Amino acid sequence: MSRDLTKYLNQLRIAKSVCERRITANGGRSYLLLDSTTSENVSNRKVLSLNIILSCQTGRFHFQQFLETLGTHALIKFWYDVWKLRSAMISERHRVASNIYKTYILQFGSAVRDEIDNATVEPDAFYLAQTIIYNVLQKDYYGSFIVSEYYSKFCKLFDSNDIKDFDLNDPSLINNTVNISPNDLSSTLSSPNSETMVQSTTP
Repeated sequence: MSRDLTKYLNQLRIAKSVCERRITANGGRSYLLLDSTTSENVSNRKVLSLNIILSCQTGRFHFQQFLETLGTHALIKFWYDVWKLRSAMISERHRVASNIYKTYILQFGSAVRDEIDNATVEPDAFYLAQTIIYNVLQKDYYGSFIVSEYYSKFCKLFDSNDIKDFDLNDPSLINNTVNISPNDLSSTLSSPNSETMVQSTTP
């Protein structure tokens, strides 16, 4: 019991430090100058962005493990498979897109499904879906992940040299990951539950 309480308190401290850093970054007061405990926690704990987590194999592995406990690991698998689609040879893209469709697309909202169907499973049809999935990961799961034991394990293994799978400054990544608001999500997807957006047909 005491072990669970200690773990919970540590998670709260980390969540507190993340919130305070964001407040400071947006022009608010610098809590780190006033709270030595928070400062110590931040110095001992890397708070990495979702882009960085997704950009390396170790980050995706631990994030996927975390999502598996919630039954939503197909989200990150879909997002990364679409990213691999972007880098596929032009002659291979239709085949790769067809495989993604067969593997994942079961319960998208009508707007996304119509876009994909109208495009006859062309690669561009998946990019809107990838944007939506990224925002779901950011909004619904990233905050919980960075205070989890899976994130702690990731931080112990993280090396900046691991960030090599794709360029974080690539315009296609930036343009397809940050421009969808919660209102856009709710109007685009018919299902309110993010875990039903993408389901893998493989075990």
